[in-house]
Amino acid sequence: MNVVLSKNNQIAIYLCMTVLLMVISFCTDRTIVVECGKKIGIRENITPLNHEGNTAFAGVSYTSGKMQSSARISSPVVYAFIFAFCLMIASLIYFLVKNKFFSDALNQTKQKLKAKDDKLLRLQQNLEDALSIKTHFLATVSHEIRTPVNGIVGMNQLLLETGLNEKQKDYAQIATNCSYKLIETVDAMLEYSSLQAGKLLIKEADFDLRFVLDKTIQNAQKIAGKKKIKLEIETSQYLPKRVIGDQYCIRQIIQKLLNNSIKFSKNGGTVTFRAALLESNSEYHTIRFEVEDSGPGIPDALRDKIFTPFAQGDESSTREYEGLGLGLAISKSMTSAMGGELNFESNQGKGVRFWLKVNLKNSD
Repeated sequence: MNVVLSKNNQIAIYLCMTVLLMVISFCTDRTIVVECGKKIGIRENITPLNHEGNTAFAGVSYTSGKMQSSARISSPVVYAFIFAFCLMIASLIYFLVKNKFFSDALNQTKQKLKAKDDKLLRLQQNLEDALSIKTHFLATVSHEIRTPVNGIVGMNQLLLETGLNEKQKDYAQIATNCSYKLIETVDAMLEYSSLQAGKLLIKEADFDLRFVLDKTIQNAQKIAGKKKIKLEIETSQYLPKRVIGDQYCIRQIIQKLLNNSIKFSKNGGTVTFRAALLESNSEYHTIRFEVEDSGPGIPDALRDKIFTPFAQGDESSTREYEGLGLGLAISKSMTSAMGGELNFESNQGKGVRFWLKVNLKNSD
């Protein structure tokens, strides 16, 4: 501990310095009388005299005589010096005691902080272990669920190709749709758990951007066709053909945005997908993707938590739209991992427009 930096010690030091300055001022302003054979008076600011046979001082000169052995300094000066000396000794003792006290207190505080840090580290490790166990559990359960569900989907497809009547076909088709919905739910939970565990790694590679967009749009068109929703496509002719980036993340984000817009659009509505090149240079292409729908829009109460996990536009027990509310949260996490930007514009009752802006490296 720095003794000088302590506030109390600074006050004591200032007090000592003040007393010393007062003593010095007292000595310079008073006449010191020394008794020898004859009295010699010493005063300030008088030019020294030097006469033959005389004793010269900085003051009045008297004829020198035989010096006596005894000498006496005036009492006020002695008392002042004794007081100053005692004060300095007391201050030194004060410094030592205070320094020892604060050192002990500081050591105790350091020990308490270290104990708390160790406790926090143990808690963090326990949380990481629990998250790892949860992720492993979900991955295992997902695999075990997907395997029989895929079998159900395959068998239903074969069943639909047999000679079934219309009622039987409807039953088989409902079973197939429910199986797809279950697979989608399990995948969303596993994907979100992996993002929470920090296991999403951006894998940049050269890929055909137009091909990825075409495949993603084709999947969305199948879903839109079932609800008789018109899916309009507007892509710029200046889009680069090949870029370097994570095509999985881009495909997943666009797919989730399209599925979300299709889900919240009424039958017979319209969903528009746009892709435009904003900026291009020798290193990067800045591309903006938009998905606009004619749905109910986003309520004002949900604007601040639209990207929050498990957020739903209708949180009642009889809500109209299905889903876990993880699609936008996953898309936001993926966008952040790529260093992009994902946001939306909406007027309640007039639909919503989500837009994604990313920088993809030039493949040339």
